[in-house]
Amino acid sequence: MFFRTTIRPFLAAGFVVIFTTAATDPVAVPIARAILDDAKPQSDREAIVKDNPKLSADLIAVMTSDLTAGTKEEYRRIPWIWRVAIAAGKRNDAEEMKRILLVALPQNDQPLDDWRVVVIGGGLINGITQAGAWPSDRIAKMLPETDLALARWQRTLELAAIMTDNPKIATGTRYDALRLLGVEPWDLHGAVLVRYQVKGTHPELQMGAVSALGDVKAPGAAVAQVLISGLSHYDKTNRELALDALIREESRAIALLDAVAEGQIKSSDLGERRVATLKTFASEVVRRKAGEVLGR
Repeated sequence: MFFRTTIRPFLAAGFVVIFTTAATDPVAVPIARAILDDAKPQSDREAIVKDNPKLSADLIAVMTSDLTAGTKEEYRRIPWIWRVAIAAGKRNDAEEMKRILLVALPQNDQPLDDWRVVVIGGGLINGITQAGAWPSDRIAKMLPETDLALARWQRTLELAAIMTDNPKIATGTRYDALRLLGVEPWDLHGAVLVRYQVKGTHPELQMGAVSALGDVKAPGAAVAQVLISGLSHYDKTNRELALDALIREESRAIALLDAVAEGQIKSSDLGERRVATLKTFASEVVRRKAGEVLGR
């Protein structure tokens, strides 16, 4: 039997009423409340997030259970909801991330609220990438073809593609929506990602496109050419993201080295870390080419 537990914290402390259900670990309620307490130092709240990885899905469930989409309160909480989600993504544990997905994926009669996009795109997918894994592989592990939640995931991707072009949505949230598209095959959303990385695009939207392009696993050569073509107009942050994306797999690394050899990119622009990565790459082809182009 389901029941609702109401927390009525002191308004003077900046708290709001939080609801949860019996399906949520009740331990998560006061912890979520503490994370959302603006009166606490940020470092203390971040420590609480870090110290409670096993409750990540429950914390997100509690922090979002009473939210109304598009309100100031939603965006007051989003930075902390995001911190819980990206920490989970960086841990890259399939079971933990699936629990979060099941909280964040909208049901078939629900809209794709902003907080949901932030959790999935800016949190889980972003974190998986930072952990050095491919989001498409990890999502496939969490949601195989027989999983009942797969239809919710596919619908979420469709709604995210629409959200990317909605100027009424906050730019940061559109970044998160773009991140979702990198999990899909190139032929589905490649054109959208190319459009958002062109010169003159808002830097945050461009970052979403560059990051998503980096997550598109294949075809690597096509992705590489798009990213190489943008290096001349990306800002510093997006340029660094693009260069990192170009050393994620063999075909991209070869394309990058070809661009260096042809003078499109200076070898000094790669930085010592990337040069070392290329020279010690798992692929012998890349290692040999790196030695020829970058010197031994």
